[in-house]
Amino acid sequence: MLRQCGCGCGEWFIPKRLTGTHILGHAHRKTLVSRFWNHVITGAGCWSWRGPTHSYGYGRITLYPSRKHISGHRLSWEIHYGEIPAGLCVLHRCDHPACTNPDHLFLGTFGDNALDRTAKGKSCSGEMNGSAKLTASAVLEIRALTGILSRAAAGRKYSISRSQVIRIQSGTSWRHLRG
Repeated sequence: MLRQCGCGCGEWFIPKRLTGTHILGHAHRKTLVSRFWNHVITGAGCWSWRGPTHSYGYGRITLYPSRKHISGHRLSWEIHYGEIPAGLCVLHRCDHPACTNPDHLFLGTFGDNALDRTAKGKSCSGEMNGSAKLTASAVLEIRALTGILSRAAAGRKYSISRSQVIRIQSGTSWRHLRG
């Protein structure tokens, strides 16, 4: 039997049975801020998120009635400092994805986020990239073969394209490796 929510949102739902009483809509749900604090363990250092998480370990909380998700650290920022300006990310100083301590968070652009990720060694470049066909030592060997072996022959030897050999030798690809 379909019923309309009692909180006034206009959403329709199927009542669920819970310990002998019916839940009428989502009016019984706690506020977003109280739900946030139910998932956080505070302390002197990082405030750990103990609720649901994204695959990378960031806290996640559901917004109702839209059922969209927001990350715990982003919600912490909004609770403590206000709205996050459009186009900005919330980054961690502590490098702990589950941390929601506002003192450990700062705002940055997508570019700042990429630089921060690379500086902390979290970037998926080189061998850490799941699509990588080469090792760092193979890349250095390819660079050492410049002028000794043709690019086509080097590509055949390492099972990569000639154009990829060019990108490696010119430093466009695998730029994090010097040598």
